[in-house]
Amino acid sequence: MVARLVKRGALRHVGCLLGLIAVSGGCDRSDSAAAPPESAPPPPPSAPEPSASEPDLKEASRAPATPIETVRHVHALRVEGRIAELEAFLLDEQRADVLDLIQSMDQLLSANGVLQRAVKERFGSASTAAFDRSAAGNAIGVFSHDVRAISERVDGDAAMVVIQVAGRVPLDDVRLIRRSRRWLIGTDTPDPKAAAALRELAEVMTRAARRLARTEMTAVELKRELASSEAAVGRRLAQRRQDTP
Repeated sequence: MVARLVKRGALRHVGCLLGLIAVSGGCDRSDSAAAPPESAPPPPPSAPEPSASEPDLKEASRAPATPIETVRHVHALRVEGRIAELEAFLLDEQRADVLDLIQSMDQLLSANGVLQRAVKERFGSASTAAFDRSAAGNAIGVFSHDVRAISERVDGDAAMVVIQVAGRVPLDDVRLIRRSRRWLIGTDTPDPKAAAALRELAEVMTRAARRLARTEMTAVELKRELASSEAAVGRRLAQRRQDTP
């Protein structure tokens, strides 16, 4: 099972994904950063999802009026691959790193599709699940593929939106800041080393798909090769972080 990210600071713990992507388990949710501040009041009751009669924010030229609308709008842009438009809803100081993470994750998911097709062609549809890494797409918090915005809490030019990713609990909190009358998403700045490791994992999958196409390797051999390569990527990431002052 692909690792789940902790509540609050979802992007910070992407590295946990790398060590657990090929094995069962999840990231430790006991990190103190996962808990909301004690003084923060509980979120209000769930806000209703927009109905079919409400304006289509994806086509609207104006910025979403509320934090929860902003999160829903950003999710729509993310799912549709409209990354250039999504940039406008990121903090200037985080934009480059967040986009790098999103694009690296998309490379991983694309490579997963290549591997899935190769596995299906060689071993049949029943074998694809054992090599499927698509759940990684729901490992980057508000920028995941399966996100439902539940409620919002606004305090002046700051806000918190509660989201649920892939039906999981506990729920995640998304921090937003209003600048120049536009709500912007603020999150823990992703580690560029984690984004680089996701790209390495994408290359691992692509190489495995090519090797599968030109050799007679078995499913067991493929699984062993992937596990070894993915573990090596995780070790390199850990070492690079250790070497960083």
